[in-house]
Amino acid sequence: MSKIKSSFLAKRTKDEMGFYLNRIFGHEEAAEFDPFLLLDYVEGNSDEVKKGYPWHPHKGIETVTYLTKGSATHKDSLGHDGELNPFDVEWITAGKGIYHQMIPKTVDPSIEGFKLWINMPAIRKGQDPAYQAFKMGDLKHINKDGKHVRLISGSYEDETGPVEKSDLDVLLMDVELWQDNHIQIMRNPMKNGFIFIYQGYGVINEEDYINPLMAYNLESGLLDIRSTSSESLRFIFAEAYPVDEPIAWKGPIVMNTYKELVETFKDIEMDRFI
Repeated sequence: MSKIKSSFLAKRTKDEMGFYLNRIFGHEEAAEFDPFLLLDYVEGNSDEVKKGYPWHPHKGIETVTYLTKGSATHKDSLGHDGELNPFDVEWITAGKGIYHQMIPKTVDPSIEGFKLWINMPAIRKGQDPAYQAFKMGDLKHINKDGKHVRLISGSYEDETGPVEKSDLDVLLMDVELWQDNHIQIMRNPMKNGFIFIYQGYGVINEEDYINPLMAYNLESGLLDIRSTSSESLRFIFAEAYPVDEPIAWKGPIVMNTYKELVETFKDIEMDRFI
């Protein structure tokens, strides 16, 4: 049976773009969550949230944006221009470099969503950038037995999400469980995996209680999660093969060596990044 290895309470912090959000994990925890580098939970309708993320670069990572409330517009240096609405997902493979922006379109009553960064192996950090976007209807939905699974990538119960990431075999899903209902997930022993609770309360394997705004790093084995809330329990589950390489990380750029990092920021400064 899977057990909790470690737990992390979301920290209210100011991010690189200057507004407050809930940082679930980041620089300090990256080794424990490899290949997952960073997870932010954004919610509210403050002036800072309304500003969103103006134009900024990325290199060496995959960035995932997933909304559960509100809407936002996206543009990038590849020429993509679109809109995300509730339960839409945007997956950017930054590779050797991309600029993009994400600006909330509606904040009434509020916006809610997630920003997840996934490391790329050194051999792939120099590949051409790529962009994928999927609407709610494109996701695989498993809606039965008191649970609703929105499958973004990877496979669960003979269904496969629309995002294909075979190199790290990323399983990413948004789960909603109604009171006293269960879900069972087999945590792969070759991967690292976690859950982040963003609504409600529950219990893992009838032993470990789980609470809102907490992330739990999980051991391998069978994971049985039951909702104990009068409201539904909602969480993000993710697992993937670790990259297990050195990390040199500053802001939105993640490389393997300090020299590569310095060269990248010099390219940005000299306007030769892309």
